[in-house]
Amino acid sequence: MGYMETRFSYANIYRNYLHGVYLQDLIEFNDKMKLLLAGRYDHYNLQYARTTANDGKNECDTPPVDDFARILNNSFTYRAGLVYLPLPGFSLYGSISSFFQPYRTFFSETTIYVDKEGKEYTPDQRGEIFKPQTGYQVEVGTRYFWKNILSIEGSFFFIRKNNVNKTLKTGVEVGTGEDIILKSVVGQVSRIDSKGFDIEIRLQPVHGFSAFTGYTYTDSKTGAIASNPWMNVDPEQGNRFTYIPKNTFIAGAMWTAEKGIVKGAGIHFDLTYNDKVYRTIADHFYYPSYWLADLGATYRLKNKVTLSFQVNNLFNKEYFNESLGKQIVPAMPRNYLAGISYTL
Repeated sequence: MGYMETRFSYANIYRNYLHGVYLQDLIEFNDKMKLLLAGRYDHYNLQYARTTANDGKNECDTPPVDDFARILNNSFTYRAGLVYLPLPGFSLYGSISSFFQPYRTFFSETTIYVDKEGKEYTPDQRGEIFKPQTGYQVEVGTRYFWKNILSIEGSFFFIRKNNVNKTLKTGVEVGTGEDIILKSVVGQVSRIDSKGFDIEIRLQPVHGFSAFTGYTYTDSKTGAIASNPWMNVDPEQGNRFTYIPKNTFIAGAMWTAEKGIVKGAGIHFDLTYNDKVYRTIADHFYYPSYWLADLGATYRLKNKVTLSFQVNNLFNKEYFNESLGKQIVPAMPRNYLAGISYTL
């Protein structure tokens, strides 16, 4: 094929400035109760410009200041948490916090923009395209541990996200004849509400052996979505949000020999479950649920060298977690990993 030279057509230049001021205080009422209060003010300034590369090289001239598009945001966020320890090894806690996340999105000729009312609009080509994502999280939970043998943790949570962006459709043909351009449709789908709980148990009955298990339930749904011509969804129906499994489970065990002729040898086994994951808000396409098992072994030598061997996807399960358009791509089949490490 011969020599190939990499040539660059343009460069994207970003300038990201974030200035924040925060106050935080931990109030200890007594040995059993503590309160955390915090507040933060942020000023966010993101600048962007595109310029041509110099003669196809990995070099470019910085454009004038006036050529940069800008996204300017200001936000106040808060956090509060309360911990109560009624008994040794047992604690209860509750917390509430807000968050602020600007979008790093600038105008593109290949995008159709949709607002929260489901209407197409033409945004400011030199300014903010979408409002920042905001929201809050509430969580209550507990933890119990007994010596170094047993540990149990659990929590209930509720998360609300506002101004969430989502790609509503791809490959939309705009224009006629040879002037047809393929565009993507991107809009803010109002809000997302997530609620659920998780629990984790860890057990170490004897030295050298430990086991753990955990389960998480997450009910994540969109709020009321405005009707639009690109998405066939009942506006009043809360559809499952994309890429968030409803149920996940994990369990595993680890054993390390601490004496005898196999001292330093270890083995571990992990089992995970991932519920089906929707790829579109309309709930038409999804990745099916799957179980995975991994098995590994280690051997620690006396000279601080550790040998390891891992078998991932032990039972060669066929599953999917990514795609190209509507074509689902198979995930990694059974695979092996060997390693060697040295500890100083």
